Amino acid sequence: MDKEFAYIVDASSTRGLTAQLKDYNLTEDIATNSLIVVEGAKRKYLGLVAEIFHSSGSDKASELAKQLAKEGESKKIAETTIKTYSNLGKFSTSFLIIPLAQTNQSSVEEVDTIPVHESRIYLPKEEDIENFYGKMDNKTSWGIGYTKHAIKELDLKVKIPINVELITRGSFGIFGKSGTGKTHLGNILASLIILTNRFHDQDKKTKLLIFDMHSEYGLKVKDMHGNDYADGVGLLFKNDFKVYTPDSILAREFGLEEFTIDPKELTMEDIEILKENLNLSDAFIDYLGSYRRIINQIFEKDSVLRDEIYKKDHTWILYLLGFFENREDFEKRKAYLEGKIEEEIQKLGAGAVQSFRSGKVRLNQLRRYEFLNPNKKDCVKEIVEELFKGERSIIISFGRYGDDARVYTLIAHLLSKKIWQRAISDIMEGKQLKYKLIIFLEEAHKFLSGELYYKTAFGNIARELRKRGIVLCIIDQRPSQIHEDVLAMLWNYFIFTLTSEKDIEACTRGLKFQNLFIPVISNLKRKEALVYGEAIRLPAILNIIDYKEFTKEIKDYYEKSLLKLDIPGY
Repeated sequence: MDKEFAYIVDASSTRGLTAQLKDYNLTEDIATNSLIVVEGAKRKYLGLVAEIFHSSGSDKASELAKQLAKEGESKKIAETTIKTYSNLGKFSTSFLIIPLAQTNQSSVEEVDTIPVHESRIYLPKEEDIENFYGKMDNKTSWGIGYTKHAIKELDLKVKIPINVELITRGSFGIFGKSGTGKTHLGNILASLIILTNRFHDQDKKTKLLIFDMHSEYGLKVKDMHGNDYADGVGLLFKNDFKVYTPDSILAREFGLEEFTIDPKELTMEDIEILKENLNLSDAFIDYLGSYRRIINQIFEKDSVLRDEIYKKDHTWILYLLGFFENREDFEKRKAYLEGKIEEEIQKLGAGAVQSFRSGKVRLNQLRRYEFLNPNKKDCVKEIVEELFKGERSIIISFGRYGDDARVYTLIAHLLSKKIWQRAISDIMEGKQLKYKLIIFLEEAHKFLSGELYYKTAFGNIARELRKRGIVLCIIDQRPSQIHEDVLAMLWNYFIFTLTSEKDIEACTRGLKFQNLFIPVISNLKRKEALVYGEAIRLPAILNIIDYKEFTKEIKDYYEKSLLKLDIPGY
């Protein structure tokens, strides 16, 4: 449609633009969350259709419409009457436009003017999209989704470029309700970061650490019915990832690295982070330091058990987790040792023994996890070494533990703590970090809520390491539960549909015309996302590319590029 289909009837620098359709028959074809171009007297404006509404224009027109309906007038007479009145500006369809940008001669700039009355409105052409958003080069700028045009039947599939290099420079967020497409987009962005690493010169390559709750990054991405749909990024780029899993069955079935933790490495901080998941009492956490001291002293002084295993500082955690159970030397002295321990704990005060007993029972629940094993290697150290010095990125696919909050919390916490400690140690020694690192963190509010932000390693990373190139990809359904300081640090937002006004408000604070975006976000369809930030020139609603279509394109590009570069081993 080259001709104008609407015109401006009202405009405000704070409330946006109001337009009216020229042809009332287009009423059911106009679509929300779509792009339009306004042709002003001196400049063009790019806008987003935020809301559509009817206007009767006069009481007389409204009464006539009601009367025609009441009297059962023929459809033809009713349509003729409405058309006549619509031509007179009475019955009409109007829509609210959020202005996104304006032209200034040959350049594009932020909106600070309004178009004149009766300015004509067109569908954007491909050259308009390129003028406002730029072109893809498949090096740093990639298309992750298509525009949505205002007239449904004339929809044109034009991709809008995202600058992947700018995504890697700061933390970013992917927000939306369950089933809206967050994981598909996460895989797309992770894939593009890998491609940018391969085929674009940068000061530092970017590593990824992906906490993959439902194994859709390390293995197969699912469709909305839960069926395997396409390869996740870990399968797409096998040579670029090491995929670990705490699920030994999954490891054997798919040939993944088995993720294990040496419980001797656990600290009091690690136990405290599990306080809510294990329902540990405040008293138990308060007394934990004293419990640790007493247990270690009792075992070290015991003349029978004084050997290399029992003398070390990790005795307390092995005892609390129940790892001495079934050891013959311990079982013979169990009653005596427990009596001595409780005797000393009794001196701490009233209730100390009871909190000890209940806390020990709850901590014993961790012993059933096969990946927590004092006789196996500690993969946390291995993974951190790979991220800081190795060649490959890391995915932790949780397999059957994907919905187990204890497992997810413990593993994510341990890795983030060691990353934080390693980065600070290297920085204090004057070393340059070899890589940039992006941590994909699902259910981010479990670590970055207002209550936990200053207590977790993820909070430390968000505050202290972003300037050193270690940043977060925050993935969550409830952005309002994430500390506002974290949201303020995000460079880019990818927002799928949300319905809570608190959630919408939390992730749109950086937008001009913030209030106008509330209906936009709540009306997004599945796989549609509002994208804004440093990596895209202007905010845009994108229909995210079908993931299977994306993987086909990306495989073809990857293979051709490898052949062209003649990289050994590929």
